[in-house]
Amino acid sequence: MAEPELSVDHVIVGGGAAGCVLAARLSERPDRSVVLIEAGPDTPPGREPPAILDSYPIVAYFDRKYQWGDLRVSLDRASDPKPGTRRYEQARILGGGTSINGMFAYRGLPWDFEDWVAAGATGWGWLEVLPYFRRLERDLDFDDEMHGRAGPMPIRRLPRHTWPAFSAACADAAEALGFQNIQDHNGVFSDGFFPMCINNEGDERVSAARGYLT
Repeated sequence: MAEPELSVDHVIVGGGAAGCVLAARLSERPDRSVVLIEAGPDTPPGREPPAILDSYPIVAYFDRKYQWGDLRVSLDRASDPKPGTRRYEQARILGGGTSINGMFAYRGLPWDFEDWVAAGATGWGWLEVLPYFRRLERDLDFDDEMHGRAGPMPIRRLPRHTWPAFSAACADAAEALGFQNIQDHNGVFSDGFFPMCINNEGDERVSAARGYLT
């Protein structure tokens, strides 16, 4: 008996961060069908492996089953003391790097985006990209014009009382030198120190797959 033909509107090859977002956005239209293909392990929401959910990212990062094992990159340059190819680490799992890398939710600085515009990247100015930063995030600490409150990606900061002793000592030293805790490096752009922003909720990682592929 012949297999029935599968008719779809969109096929997305690669279920990394971009693939997850694209699949989610396209599938918001009820008249469109989407197939998302990923070579690595599937991690349906609610059934993610403990290593992926762990707030300590190295647990997942050093598990080789979540990375491509044979990717190589050429570094043949005159200035390279060791020419040839080297291993190129890339995630091989639904969610891509957001499932195994550090959970650093860092925006760029406004003037960096303006430099892009000056270099010809029309449409990438700070005020043009800010609405998209706000749209993707559900900030658990701040509710103002710089932050989103309804997006799929939770963003939080580690409270100071949870910082390890070394970090606390560095903060104390910075304060002694006159620097301030600016609290939010995604919304305050003056010099100072701050707690890390992470895509994490309830002490669990929220990857692009977990946030977008509901």
